[in-house]
Amino acid sequence: MNKLGQKLMPKSNLNFLRVGLPFFAIVIGSAFGLHFFQQVRYDYTKVRKERDTIAKIHDSLEKAGVKVRKNLTVEDIYQEVAETDTDNWENIQAAKG
Repeated sequence: MNKLGQKLMPKSNLNFLRVGLPFFAIVIGSAFGLHFFQQVRYDYTKVRKERDTIAKIHDSLEKAGVKVRKNLTVEDIYQEVAETDTDNWENIQAAKG
């Protein structure tokens, strides 16, 4: 079996499989992974710029006298729903037609 393996796979090919293939896999895989890390960086800067412009718009609207709603979070909405009285309610029938 050993002689058959030496005939089918010479020493130079074996070195490539042991050393070269993992090296190329790491280089190509890291380049592929680095693409996603860089994309997150660009997406974050875009979101930050949008957030800054939204803050500027809110400030200018408040200076002009327009009432601007505060940002609602899930916790605020949950608190509002939790405080509603669900034990004493009246069923109001909607108009048909």
